[in-house]
Amino acid sequence: MEGIAGAGGICVSGGVYNQVHNKLNLNFEDMGEQKVKNISTPVRVYIVMLDGIAAKSATLSDKPANVSDKPSIAVLPFDNLSGDPEQEYFSDGITEDIITALSRIHQFFVIARNTTFTYKGQAVDVQAVAKELGVRYVLEGSVRKSGNRIRISAQLIDGETGNHLWAEKYDRNLDDIFDLQDEITGTVVGTIEPELTRAEWQRSKSKDPEHLDAWDYVVQAVSLISEFSDESSATAANLLDRAIEIDPSYARAYGHSAWISVWRAIQGWEDMGAALKTASATSSRAIQLDVNEPWAYIARVFIGFASLDNDLALGSARKALDISPNFAYARALLGIAHAFNGQGDKGISEIDQAIRLSPRDIWREQFDLYYAFANFQLANFAEAEKWATSASLPCPGHMYPLLLKAASFGLLDEIEKAHQAVDQIQSNMPNYSLKTAERSRVFIFDDDQNRLIDGLRKAGVPEG
Repeated sequence: MEGIAGAGGICVSGGVYNQVHNKLNLNFEDMGEQKVKNISTPVRVYIVMLDGIAAKSATLSDKPANVSDKPSIAVLPFDNLSGDPEQEYFSDGITEDIITALSRIHQFFVIARNTTFTYKGQAVDVQAVAKELGVRYVLEGSVRKSGNRIRISAQLIDGETGNHLWAEKYDRNLDDIFDLQDEITGTVVGTIEPELTRAEWQRSKSKDPEHLDAWDYVVQAVSLISEFSDESSATAANLLDRAIEIDPSYARAYGHSAWISVWRAIQGWEDMGAALKTASATSSRAIQLDVNEPWAYIARVFIGFASLDNDLALGSARKALDISPNFAYARALLGIAHAFNGQGDKGISEIDQAIRLSPRDIWREQFDLYYAFANFQLANFAEAEKWATSASLPCPGHMYPLLLKAASFGLLDEIEKAHQAVDQIQSNMPNYSLKTAERSRVFIFDDDQNRLIDGLRKAGVPEG
């Protein structure tokens, strides 16, 4: 069932359900018959419901998304045909670069990488995927790397009819990989939207690195970052440092490095003062090298959060979206920046749009957390608790969902449940207190921050 369950999701087969549903104190939702990798016949699948909330699933939605008025596309992960599982990151990197390039074209609606990668390793029905994601076109392909040679196959499919609109194979030296990525993306643009001028395509391109090894290290780092652990993010940071050493002009490497340094500090894994200083200098260097590097502005969003400079956070999120209007993570960050700034209703609207761009996002628990913050700011404590609980399921060690959960229960006078949430907080940080909460302040306005502190006090968090 691992291939069907989404990030943080739990699915079981019909056989398992028949054995356990009368023995466990759990609720199950029947998802019908689903195609499963390496099994020829469909399997009935049940999703496990936790605390009344479905553990997130990557199965097809009952309600298809609305198709965008813009030319819309989903780029599925290119298959790695190299015979070496360690080369998986290489095909992932090529896929992500094509998504990034397409996302920078304002006339397109492009489903985010974090959603399309949930289909990785699955035998998918392209028309069903297009219907679920609400897109007109699907791009899929494969990568075979051998020595210094690479073969990429790509095909563009009409999501409504299933017809192939274009297909091509490319045999090149690895030294030509960046030109090849541009060629594939340019062909897709020309096929979907012939009236787009070459000038618009050229304007939207990011700056390629001068050395393949630098690109190689960056795509490995991105793959590690998505594991969201102390160890994997530290390894990713080291890889980004090596990329910068090889190619000191590679803006994307600086952008990711700046973001990961302050992100790790927010998790408590690095000193915040040092991280802010490093991230500020590194993001500035990224922008100096390429003013259109969106990850440099994502780093500045987090610098704004950590330093309570919400003007910086809002402005940086908007700049990232100006550069890449289909950047779902940037859209979600714009939403949480609004919520921190006392505008939870605007925050919810932006997060809604982020989920439309990436409905199956592997960072969906982050989007759920942002919903929790926005609803808490609006004093919708029952909704805040619901979203905080959902965000905490795949990340039980993440403090902010637990804090919002405890504070919401406290303000709802559900004291027993509030105490249980505080127990979870203290199991992760035994010395956590109201003073700790005040030092890690996120809300700009005193009324919002005082509401959080009051909820935590009622939940039983000690004064410190």
